[in-house]
Amino acid sequence: MVNTDPVQVLIENKVFSEYKGGITEQYVLQQMKSHGIAPIYYYSAKNSRLELDFIIQRNAQLVPIEVKAESNVRANSLTSLLHERPELHADKYSTICSIDSKDFLLP
Repeated sequence: MVNTDPVQVLIENKVFSEYKGGITEQYVLQQMKSHGIAPIYYYSAKNSRLELDFIIQRNAQLVPIEVKAESNVRANSLTSLLHERPELHADKYSTICSIDSKDFLLP
């Protein structure tokens, strides 16, 4: 994929649709690492659908992070967690940008 034109991956190409989530999560991870954020964790509950893309610590507080790469930006796991733990504050990142009611993926 090194020589793949970014447009092929990010803009309406169904060949890469199953990889967009992973690529977007990897991009966010690399950005956090390049800004010195550490440690960075992933969480998935056993026998549950709860999954958090990343968990970091900011100002002595846990911060769950959800990353979305498609038009469905609902984060069921994050919503459930915040309902159970309202004291938590979360970050949510998405590559979707709407212009004139059309969705575009931003690199």
